[in-house]
Amino acid sequence: MKKNLFISLASIMVFNIANVADAQYVFVADYSGNNVTEVSPGGTLSTFGPGLSNPYGIAFNSAGNLFVSDDGSGNIYEYTPGGVRSTFVSTPYTAHGLAFDGTGNLYVADYFGGRIIKITPGGVQSVFASGLAGPNRMAFDGLGNLFVGDYFGNDVTEITPGGVESTFASGLSYVSGVAVNSAGNIFFVGRYG
Repeated sequence: MKKNLFISLASIMVFNIANVADAQYVFVADYSGNNVTEVSPGGTLSTFGPGLSNPYGIAFNSAGNLFVSDDGSGNIYEYTPGGVRSTFVSTPYTAHGLAFDGTGNLYVADYFGGRIIKITPGGVQSVFASGLAGPNRMAFDGLGNLFVGDYFGNDVTEITPGGVESTFASGLSYVSGVAVNSAGNIFFVGRYG
């Protein structure tokens, strides 16, 4: 089972924690370092995905492949567990947060476009939600609801599987991280008040 935790820091944009061989490895999209770094349970750092151009979003699918949105190239790359990279899709938008639903569709936060883009496993793209103000990090709960940190909207938006949007948490500033644990609790990084 894979567990993903999203955290926003100054230069390291996202952590993803993946259960690999019964141990916890951390994969870091290092925006300014232009790579994906792998951190072993013992704290050893190694470069998993070199040669990127401002990687931002990061997520694992159910097969254990790592997906990375690369701001500089406009591509979303797919990495096998062995580190082989291929281009999953090219995008005309600024892809920030990434999250997979239970059926293998990839959801992408179009930061400047204010939209959530749904991409099927075959690469077909469609608009899932719109009208947001800087969608950033995202996470699904066990019921298939998508929680989106809306950076300039100052809230966390909940979107049902059918695409109905509502405000889950408001009165925030600069929401830049969202996570859901196995108990269904929602965690977010932002400024309150």
